[in-house]
Amino acid sequence: MFQNKKIRIFVRNKARYNPASKEYGFLHVDVANYAGTTIGNIKENVKKQCRNSLKLDDLFLNNEKLSDERSVAHYNLEDGTILESASNPFWVTCLFIKQYEVEQTKLNNPNDKAIQAWTTKSFNRKKTLLSVLLNSKK
Repeated sequence: MFQNKKIRIFVRNKARYNPASKEYGFLHVDVANYAGTTIGNIKENVKKQCRNSLKLDDLFLNNEKLSDERSVAHYNLEDGTILESASNPFWVTCLFIKQYEVEQTKLNNPNDKAIQAWTTKSFNRKKTLLSVLLNSKK
């Protein structure tokens, strides 16, 4: 038998992985229709909350890609479940931390050409890796 109560599903997005972000809390969707609400519905709701400024191709749970056509009931999602916008949230977090450290090193050494050169390369590599993990071009 399906739940009749509302549950809250959280979605962790790019800003929530980034330790330099001043944003706190996750985006969320309140689900009243457990069997009738799809993963696609959750994605659309989250995009609307961000005024369609968020690129959200896929959602993941335990590193498993969730199908847009499947319902919350199909995946047996419970109140408080956190869906990820990246297939490997651990690596995303680690890369954001390293990217932030590189950026700080660059800012703290504006006159050192060697540091400016390697930090620029390192920053660009990490940015590329993050875009791959987050299924995003920005």
